[in-house]
Amino acid sequence: YHVDMELSDAENVLAIITYANIASDGQRLLDALHKISEEYGDTDKTISCPKGLSLPSIPKQNMTPREAYYAGTRTIPWKDAVGCISGEMLAPYPPGIPVIYPGEVITQEVWDYMEVYRLGGHHMHGPADDTLQTIQVLN
Repeated sequence: YHVDMELSDAENVLAIITYANIASDGQRLLDALHKISEEYGDTDKTISCPKGLSLPSIPKQNMTPREAYYAGTRTIPWKDAVGCISGEMLAPYPPGIPVIYPGEVITQEVWDYMEVYRLGGHHMHGPADDTLQTIQVLN
């Protein structure tokens, strides 16, 4: 709908309207909300993150994201990623919160969390392979 939100999660969105917006911006937001409500309102088509799934603990940072960005990477199967240092960000959507950044160690807890999203066919922000069959890790 070409409407940017300030933030969102699986159940909420936050729109901020300021003096820099014009009336048509607000109308576009209202039109989008109306269309979304008509399409998803009282149906089982809602998109949500898996119920009862909590974010994993913050993984160990082995190097800064900048250092990781300039380090060499290789592609490996997702099934072999535990214990490797991530070469890319993984943020399943919803909720769109990064679970791991380049330079952080892929723990079993992170892998298990991401596997739920992968098996569910959820959208992924960050990885080169958005199906998460493979992942970029540092050499």
